[in-house]
Amino acid sequence: MKKQHESYAMLSICRTTGSDTPLFGSSIKHSNTIRLRIASATVDRNINRDWYHANHKPYIEIEMSTSQFAEAITSLNQGDGVPVTLKYLNGKRTEECPFKNKRQEFENDFENKMKELSHRLDSLTKNTEEILNSKKNLVKKDKEIILTEIAMLRQEINSNMAYMGSCFNEQMDKTVLEAKGEVEGFITNKIISTGIDSLKNEFKMLED
Repeated sequence: MKKQHESYAMLSICRTTGSDTPLFGSSIKHSNTIRLRIASATVDRNINRDWYHANHKPYIEIEMSTSQFAEAITSLNQGDGVPVTLKYLNGKRTEECPFKNKRQEFENDFENKMKELSHRLDSLTKNTEEILNSKKNLVKKDKEIILTEIAMLRQEINSNMAYMGSCFNEQMDKTVLEAKGEVEGFITNKIISTGIDSLKNEFKMLED
């Protein structure tokens, strides 16, 4: 006898192998991913046993890199969680996650920041020239204007640019870690598949 209730659900976690897949929160594309699926469920009581079945359309399905999955299960109660890619929601497939090249993003950020600094330097030069050309003797206020703008520009170069460099190095380290996880996932899948094929061959030999 099959029974269904709104509180009944099935959870499944599986490895997937496919083409290069962009994932939210990841700086590389992945061929080996982890998928977590939650679907509504029914229970069928038959032959003195409960048989559990999941609906083929999940409530929700998410996809993660191996490093995201590892972080999720080892970082409980920390922050807002780990970025994952939503594949299905309420039985409907979502749009494919757009890929963002992190190196290109940093290059664009750096280029924009350099343009901003160039404009500020041009403005400082112009204002200084106007003050020097219009006045023979500088008053205290004129000196304060020039020195304040110079100090702000120095702060931008010394602190903020250093912070941008630190963020870039941190992201590149993360990218390398993700790439290592992708390679490890590929090797693990190969080992598992090779082991299964070997077992199948052994069972076949025993049957023969």
